[in-house]
Amino acid sequence: MTHPDMITEAVTPMLDNAGIIVTNLLGDIESEEEFKDRNCIKVVCDLDSNALYFSREPIPTRKLGKATMKKQVCITPFTRDFLLEYTSLNPTLLEIAESIDMMRALEHGKKVKMVSTSYHTYPVDTEADLKKSERKNV
Repeated sequence: MTHPDMITEAVTPMLDNAGIIVTNLLGDIESEEEFKDRNCIKVVCDLDSNALYFSREPIPTRKLGKATMKKQVCITPFTRDFLLEYTSLNPTLLEIAESIDMMRALEHGKKVKMVSTSYHTYPVDTEADLKKSERKNV
């Protein structure tokens, strides 16, 4: 489900700005079903496109409209130094509760730069996802 250009999208901010230690691609949530799906990791960002919170629950409120419904696309480059640091950080309560590893970075005060991608992706985490994927790729 990965287009080679997505890797370039994810690493470019790190190459352009040495202060960025980890990025993650950001995609649009395309349906109410996807918004409610626990396997779709939702993300809310600040005004500089840094992640504020990741959740398997529907966030943010639908009162803000469909334009705010964003998901993590799991292409996540780290700098070498931060990868070494990350592995030494203790897991956090929200990381465990949400089952989302990027929460560890946020809870330890690190910024995760979210990078919009125009590529449409979907997870393959369950047997139902696999069947849906097979139908889409026929």
